[in-house]
Amino acid sequence: EKEQSLIQYFNNDYSIPSESQDEFTILTYNIQMAFANNQSPFDAGNVGGSPEHLRQLAEALASVDPDFVALQDVGRNVSHSLIQDQIGFLAEALKMNYAYADYSEINTLNNPFVRGTRGHAFLSKYPIKDMDNIEILNQSRYDSRSCQIIEVELGPNQFITCLNTHFKGGASPQAKEWETDQIIKIINQTDNPILLAGDFNNTINASHNKRIDNLLPSVLTLADDEQRDLVNYQG
Repeated sequence: EKEQSLIQYFNNDYSIPSESQDEFTILTYNIQMAFANNQSPFDAGNVGGSPEHLRQLAEALASVDPDFVALQDVGRNVSHSLIQDQIGFLAEALKMNYAYADYSEINTLNNPFVRGTRGHAFLSKYPIKDMDNIEILNQSRYDSRSCQIIEVELGPNQFITCLNTHFKGGASPQAKEWETDQIIKIINQTDNPILLAGDFNNTINASHNKRIDNLLPSVLTLADDEQRDLVNYQG
């Protein structure tokens, strides 16, 4: 069992003036707890989450000028991360509102005393009005997964619901179908227009992804052939 209940919170320090627009730019990125490519965040012998790495990440995100950013594997109070509040650091660097939601405790095989959690984080140029964090898989305190649900106010009486999730890598097909069932329940209970982003840990043609596409068409359907060819289909 988990040592404590899932933590969730949001902060609105920055908001652009409300304006009517029909298109938005959203990014989704698994940041691996802000550890470098040659480091494993699950090896307590590595130290990651440095200010330099997070500043580089913020610069990469800012280069796209996104309206929303959905992040997965964001560390919070990770004992071998130099920055303990990773989403707070990124939000300040990008001047964006943010929401954070835990989904799993950190497990390192070579140091059982390592502490911290990883979770979803969401950045928004627009005010965040509400959020929830619904568990979609709980195989252990180290293998839990959730769906972060963020309600964003685009303008007067204009709202959008953004879902941010991370399916478990290496999970059985049955587990991924279960995760999909929970996501579909959340979609069907939501009245606002929906954006769904995340790390689904599978190929684009996986059966569970197709079930979601039946409700929320993939952005790849809007891309031309050349753009689709740039997508890595191996999940």
